[in-house]
Amino acid sequence: MGILNFFRKPQKTELQNTVDEIYKDLFPNGEKDLKTGIDFLLQLTSNKLSYTEARLIYIKSFSLSKISKDFSIERLTQHLNGQPINYFSKKQIEEYFIFLMKQNGINVHLLSNDEYYEKMFQSLLDEFNFFYPEIVTLSTSFDFFTDNGKVIVQKDNQIGFISSNSFNWLRYVYKNNNTLHKKIVTLFSEKNTGNYSEHKSQILKQFRHKDKDINAFLDNEKNTIELYKILSAYNVFIDKSVNSLLNFYKKDKMNVELEIRQLNNNYLPSKHIKDASNLSVYDICNIFLRDVLSGEKLQ
Repeated sequence: MGILNFFRKPQKTELQNTVDEIYKDLFPNGEKDLKTGIDFLLQLTSNKLSYTEARLIYIKSFSLSKISKDFSIERLTQHLNGQPINYFSKKQIEEYFIFLMKQNGINVHLLSNDEYYEKMFQSLLDEFNFFYPEIVTLSTSFDFFTDNGKVIVQKDNQIGFISSNSFNWLRYVYKNNNTLHKKIVTLFSEKNTGNYSEHKSQILKQFRHKDKDINAFLDNEKNTIELYKILSAYNVFIDKSVNSLLNFYKKDKMNVELEIRQLNNNYLPSKHIKDASNLSVYDICNIFLRDVLSGEKLQ
């Protein structure tokens, strides 16, 4: 019996059976499924990995992407940094992350820092209260607020109705003419007084809704300073543009068509202004006045 037992295949343990089941679930086609990932890693690292190393790394990282609830680039980076030799640059890890997510049936487009900022800023514009006339006053009242892109004005607030036009125009410029938008921010932003924590506190007071994405965005000092600069410029512009429109109606409300013709002679359509370097505060207010008086759809 002892000799027969020696040649008999050892019984698999419960743990080994479980591992085999997981392996079958992850790689139902066996080596065929693995080959896709192995070939990708070999190409990604210019064959600095051996086939065996690539196979082991792919099995572990693909398993992690399937099992982990919070799988991310950061989580993948930690995992790969734990390898005996670090073969991966930041860019390669990002490419590998995209590949792994695609193998999971998820198409991912990684945003650069600038793209991330632009995307977040656009969404933040849809959740702000807008104070009148300046952000630094931190008044508890506001003229209007934005809710998922829709501008909602306080009841019986004449200034709010007018200033919301200014905001819509700013958002229109932001979406359609980056050169003009940058010039507006430069001309109307206040001198950078205060520190990072003060800026963050003041910005947060303009939010109707606060979530972890907003707080995470503002934890970046560069984002906070840039956002404060833009919002302060918006509030100053809203103040000046509202006064410009009110002053026009006080003196020239019967000459709207004449004013539009004169302004059209002086300025290109907002979308088509390619050189904004010589524009002044007066010019920007006139371009705004032209667009609002002419009833142009600000989309």
